[in-house]
Amino acid sequence: MKLNPYWKKNKGQKYMKKQLIIKFLTIFSALIFSVHTQGQQISDMCDVEPISECLMIEAERLANEINDNEKRKINQAIIATTWSTIGSNEKAIKLIEGIGDVSMIDSAFARASILGDMSLVYAKTGDQKKSESFGKKASSETINIHDHFERAVVLFGIAYNQIESGNIKQARLITDSLTSMVRFIAQPEAQLLLVASTAWLHAKLKNERAANSVLNSIESGLDTMMTNLPKVATYSYFGAASGLVGDDEKSNLAIAEAKQLTRKIDNPAEQLTALTILLDAQNDLPNIATRRQTLHHIFEIFDLTEDAENKIWALTVAAIASFKA
Repeated sequence: MKLNPYWKKNKGQKYMKKQLIIKFLTIFSALIFSVHTQGQQISDMCDVEPISECLMIEAERLANEINDNEKRKINQAIIATTWSTIGSNEKAIKLIEGIGDVSMIDSAFARASILGDMSLVYAKTGDQKKSESFGKKASSETINIHDHFERAVVLFGIAYNQIESGNIKQARLITDSLTSMVRFIAQPEAQLLLVASTAWLHAKLKNERAANSVLNSIESGLDTMMTNLPKVATYSYFGAASGLVGDDEKSNLAIAEAKQLTRKIDNPAEQLTALTILLDAQNDLPNIATRRQTLHHIFEIFDLTEDAENKIWALTVAAIASFKA
């Protein structure tokens, strides 16, 4: 998972915006999808193998059309990590190098996010020393993010990228710091979301004792969440973490609940985000059939929103799902 584009603050509303990181939160031959694709469903455009590359080409086209320089670079970094994840390292490096001097970007949130993504790309290309250096730079940059929730969001994405990069020591340090940050988050639903995310990180780090402890501490609170989108995310991460520690029953129940909640979201942009979060979690789980169902649902509603950043993140997560299928 990358920096999640929904984890971003917008006029006082907290929502996950990538990956981080989201994830985090996503580059190339834009000419393939020109104006002639307008009105054509993504499933129709990408009906030949490899689907993952087709989805990524469309993601890059959308990113190149973003006028805001900072947002464009955040999304290009996200896309670069996805290229490297599906084995296209040359395309990933080309994108990363095209971003230029990160220190010239105004936002600390953006600088930290991009540096974290760069760390992952360099790890995937075999430059572990450079990866570790960029990972440390990303972590240090978060000191300049004054909003606690925004800082936690970026740290989550960096920790995830450090796990995927093989920088386990750094990932553990960040995950531990995230656990201690929960008390600074005032909003209860944001707290639950953050805690579920740390459980996922612990599980990916194979720290089953810590993961189970966190999961047990929040299980009874999941149903108290009232807002569907954060609830989808929390159930999704809870399900992914449970699956990684071997509790298939809890994992299946949580993922099923997240899926059900996505159907209660009327706003197309929010529903696309919710389904992308769900698929992002499912990418860590072995059930290919349920992953394909979510992927199909994303394709069905993809063109109901004009939100380019939402679409880019959906395309990158869908590309990874298609690559793993």
